[in-house]
Amino acid sequence: MIRGIYTGTSALNVYELKQSVLANNLANLDTPGFKKDVFSIEGTDTVTLYRFSQGENPTFLGEIDSSVQPGVGVNIDFSPGRIESTGNPLDLAIEGEGFFVVDMGGKEAYTRAGNFALDREGRLVTLSGYPVQGRNGAITFPRKGEVAVDEQGRVLLDGEVVDELRIVD
Repeated sequence: MIRGIYTGTSALNVYELKQSVLANNLANLDTPGFKKDVFSIEGTDTVTLYRFSQGENPTFLGEIDSSVQPGVGVNIDFSPGRIESTGNPLDLAIEGEGFFVVDMGGKEAYTRAGNFALDREGRLVTLSGYPVQGRNGAITFPRKGEVAVDEQGRVLLDGEVVDELRIVD
């Protein structure tokens, strides 16, 4: 009877983790740049049980059938998400692989979320205020004007190249 309780508990723990992963994916469905988590489980035919006592060899107790355990783990699915046109020239998307590079207080960080804005200093920033990095450091516009980004990642101000987005894999 105790063995059945262990098997049931094992399965419940796995499905609790699966539900948590699913809830996180649903909660972030419309989060720009979010990548869903993929959960996998694997079953085993049997689990072998031993009793370990100090100073003695392990004692074989038997086997339990059909145990369920988490697989390798929860993995992030990096396949491209959908791209929506917003009409905002600062809303950017990467087709294919890669991440935008941002500066988080002196530390390099990466994001797929391309909904950017301009701060008071004329820097291109994330909605959290982290500067977006180009080939020459933080992308900064020296004056007001028409901002655009071309398909090669060149950042333009009134048609002149200011910098190039730094994209990493």
